[in-house]
Amino acid sequence: MRWRVRRSNARRLMLAGLGGLFLALLAYQWWGQHGYRALQASRQEQRDWEARNEALRRRNAGLEKSILDLRTRPEPIEKRAREDLHWTRPGERVIRSPQKP
Repeated sequence: MRWRVRRSNARRLMLAGLGGLFLALLAYQWWGQHGYRALQASRQEQRDWEARNEALRRRNAGLEKSILDLRTRPEPIEKRAREDLHWTRPGERVIRSPQKP
């Protein structure tokens, strides 16, 4: 009879130990360095980088179009000179309005 009592206690202790080990492994898989939370953070970071790359691709496409226009057509060159450098044609008058603070 005593032996069965000890065996029962040993079995309970073993089950408690296995349960604790299971909970510890579960917690590590969730919050550990390479766990589920870290995986979600990595996926979010990847989505952020992909969005940044897409924005840069769109910007590069616009700049390439702008470069092509400047190489092939005189109108964009004139527009740039007028806006950026404030150049005028002979005989033109420029009226500047005061800037708001």
